[in-house]
Amino acid sequence: MSLIQTNVIPSAVILWMTSVMLVIHFTIGFMSSRGTTIPSHLGKPTAVYEIAYYLVLLLSVGVALLIPVLLYLLVHLLGGVAYVLNVTKGRDVSKYLFYYAIYEFVEAGFLLFVIYIMVRS
Repeated sequence: MSLIQTNVIPSAVILWMTSVMLVIHFTIGFMSSRGTTIPSHLGKPTAVYEIAYYLVLLLSVGVALLIPVLLYLLVHLLGGVAYVLNVTKGRDVSKYLFYYAIYEFVEAGFLLFVIYIMVRS
C-alpha cells in the first residue's frame, strides 16, 4: 500500500509544491525563532497557498497519512482565515513566536517525510 497515490495529482506537482512548502516553513521558522515573521503582504498569499497545498495532498494520500494531513489542513484553514481576517491585529504575539517556530520546524519535518516517501516510491 502506497502512502501517497500519484494517480490523481502527478508526483512532480506534489514534489514541487512540497518543496515550496519546505522553503516557506524553514524561512518562517527561522524568522520566528529570531522574534519576527514575514510581512502581511507576503503572509496572506502564503496562507492561501498552504491551504491549497494540503487540499492537493489530501487528494493524494493513502489512509496511513490521512489523519496528519487532515490535522494540518484544519490548522491551516483556521490559521489562514484568522490571518487573512487580521484576527491578531493590535495584539502582542511576540511572546508566542518561539513556540510558533517550533511548530514550523515540526511541520517542516513532516514535509521532509512527504518528500522522502515521494522519492522512495
